[in-house]
Amino acid sequence: MTPSLFGLFFVTLISGALYAEESTTVEQKILNASDKIGSLELGKHADVVVVKRDHPSVATVQDPYSALVYSCLGRDVRDVFINGKIIVRDSQHKVYDHDRVNAPLPNPYI
Repeated sequence: MTPSLFGLFFVTLISGALYAEESTTVEQKILNASDKIGSLELGKHADVVVVKRDHPSVATVQDPYSALVYSCLGRDVRDVFINGKIIVRDSQHKVYDHDRVNAPLPNPYI
């Protein structure tokens, strides 16, 4: 079995709830910063992602944690808050200028 196939097999053995819980607490454990990060509490730093569950690949998954961990993609992101600041709202990025980022670059050889 190749390492990539082994990794895929191993990840699917972990429940979505356990994976979601560990992904929210592992940083604070490693950094010994449970007073600053790791949970949604007044006075702590937090990043929050709100996802839509209307896409068929997500809506058909019964367990919301498994849907989040194993089925959600970028298309499903509705809102993103980083340390209280709105970064994405209604699936639209609010920090950068979409038209400017997606504008074609000038060709230096012309």
